[in-house]
Amino acid sequence: MLLNESYDVLYISELNCVFVKWKRYCEGDDYRRAQLHALDIIDKHKGCHYIVDMRDGFRCSSDDDTWFHDRFAPLIYDSGCRHFFFIKNKYSLLDDEIENQSALMKRYFSVHCCENFDDIKLILLSDPEFLK
Repeated sequence: MLLNESYDVLYISELNCVFVKWKRYCEGDDYRRAQLHALDIIDKHKGCHYIVDMRDGFRCSSDDDTWFHDRFAPLIYDSGCRHFFFIKNKYSLLDDEIENQSALMKRYFSVHCCENFDDIKLILLSDPEFLK
């Protein structure tokens, strides 16, 4: 578990997922520290899913965006992650960014956009394949 003023990163064993909640803008080492902690969790839990909560808003720098897609996404894929969930508000100023990120993430993952954690829980618990 990694908690600070910019983000929370934790493992939810019931769903075998890493949960990253962005609370405010961060970049560079701070941004990457959260992602690398998520990778450590995924490495420890076979088939772990990735959930990112963007409801409180999030944008990352172009350097961090490039790092995420070119370096980080392949690493979590290689660690066994296959499902990526976005939690977002129904209408958000981030819709374009989330749409772009979703398109890029689909190179590696099954991508799901949901409005709350309960929607994700329903998806994961309704299909036994998710919990293997």
